[in-house]
Amino acid sequence: MYEIARQINYKKKINSFIYSKDKSDFFKDKFSHTNFNFFTFNTNAVEEIISLVDNIEVDIKKTIIYIAGEASFCKEINAYFHRTKKMETKRILTKPFWHPDKKGLE
Repeated sequence: MYEIARQINYKKKINSFIYSKDKSDFFKDKFSHTNFNFFTFNTNAVEEIISLVDNIEVDIKKTIIYIAGEASFCKEINAYFHRTKKMETKRILTKPFWHPDKKGLE
């Protein structure tokens, strides 16, 4: 998130949804101009994230979505933005960092 924020002009609007099931995983914001939002949810809280995102007005022609996390979570959130919000796939960037059934480089 910091690298994304560093590359984008701080005057541009950035929304973030960072969540964990444990508040101790959160860290104090390193920069005062970033807009990191922290939430406590159970693992893979797809419905909770969608309900938060649904309330935000976005211009689907100018917005870029970056999704990172567990593979199935990324897939479901990606599908939501593509199918429900009708966003172009090139505006949805997905980075699955882990898959619970895989170990190492399987």
